[in-house]
Amino acid sequence: MKGLNYNRICKYIVTSVCNGPLHIGNAVGGIEEVLVHPVNGLPFIQAASIAGIFRKCCDRMNPELTKNLFGTAIVDSIETQSRVRFSDGKFSNNIIMELRPHVRINRKRGSVDAASDSGQKFNMEYIGAGAEFVFTIYLYYVEESESFLKTAMEEILAVFQNEGLQFGAKKSSGAGQVFLSELRYKEFDLRDQKGRNEWINEDNLDICEYNRMKKLEKIISGCKAYTVTVKGRTEGSILVKGLSGGFGKNAPNSENIQNAQREYIVPGSSLRGAIRSQMEKIASYLKREVLIMSAFGTANNDEAGNIGNLIFYDTIIERTEFNREMPLSYRIHIDKFTGGVFQKGLFREKNAAGSMNLKIDIQNRNHPKATLALLILALRDLAIHTMSLGSGYSTGKGMIDVKEIEILRAADQKRAIISFEAAPKITDTKGILETAFDSLKNMGA
Repeated sequence: MKGLNYNRICKYIVTSVCNGPLHIGNAVGGIEEVLVHPVNGLPFIQAASIAGIFRKCCDRMNPELTKNLFGTAIVDSIETQSRVRFSDGKFSNNIIMELRPHVRINRKRGSVDAASDSGQKFNMEYIGAGAEFVFTIYLYYVEESESFLKTAMEEILAVFQNEGLQFGAKKSSGAGQVFLSELRYKEFDLRDQKGRNEWINEDNLDICEYNRMKKLEKIISGCKAYTVTVKGRTEGSILVKGLSGGFGKNAPNSENIQNAQREYIVPGSSLRGAIRSQMEKIASYLKREVLIMSAFGTANNDEAGNIGNLIFYDTIIERTEFNREMPLSYRIHIDKFTGGVFQKGLFREKNAAGSMNLKIDIQNRNHPKATLALLILALRDLAIHTMSLGSGYSTGKGMIDVKEIEILRAADQKRAIISFEAAPKITDTKGILETAFDSLKNMGA
């Protein structure tokens, strides 16, 4: 740490667990490959990526503190050096990989992107939920005047423990949600010989010599505005097509997608696509198309890119064992031009059914209140069966019997509930929905 003045070093050993799929891209390989270490061949997360995620979290909480903790670029010949150093995140060798199908959509046409002759449909590799990785943080500071930096770092770690941070790609589809599962630390006082000796040999210290930090005080980062949860179950069956893992005459031609734990799911990417399509129709009718760009973001191609404020998560379909034993469904492939059956047109599907809780977060940026109102209108359409999830809408698949929609406001933890049992009923004593729909109504006024 050339030119940096410090007399104390705090070392944190951070064990993290993936709460969903995680994709860290490999710039050298194909689009579906995750980054792997060149020596041991295991996936890993680069230290620069971890540092960027922590810096972004700090910047949202306290931009001025970011300069002190993470340093600044050279401005007018003055540079503030970073007080923290991160190691790579190393995964254990018992991880499970997933391969999920994706489709590029041209938003102007609302269809599969045909900019090139191939590549519209592609598979992306993910590290499965439950995988653990470990990384280290070193904090260098002067105890007498910079102890506030240690407090700031532990506030970021508290957000990591309680709210989670997102790593890697496909964040708006819920990928990369990671939580802190264990935190150990040790402080090295460089003003005495014992502390200096320990620091020199810190790589050889046993893990038992590090203190285990108990659950950190909950810190509200202010990053999240609302969490919307839709509780219900499939009316019949659902089919979000994944890669079929079987062979032979009794194997399905298409099967509902599964995660690394072989649980049948509605992926966050599929939920995002279905909800976006419905929100676009409503926004067009209300002349609020600009809200779609702020809610879902735009890619940096034809215009300047921006980050959206909606995050959709994987939804586990309950009764996993029941779904594994569900019999195949048989259908016939019809030629739409002749009305006849294609040769060898009989195909087999493996559907799923059961209860589910759809979870959607709205970040505290880009008109969160108006976004909430537009989202609720789309979810109402899901509840009254004017939209579906997955494929097979024309044959009745993908319909959801919605029990209730719960809206949690992050700032004060107050709730509004829309119930669809018996007669529809709204419980909203804090005016969460009223405020949201007023914001949608008054946009551009």
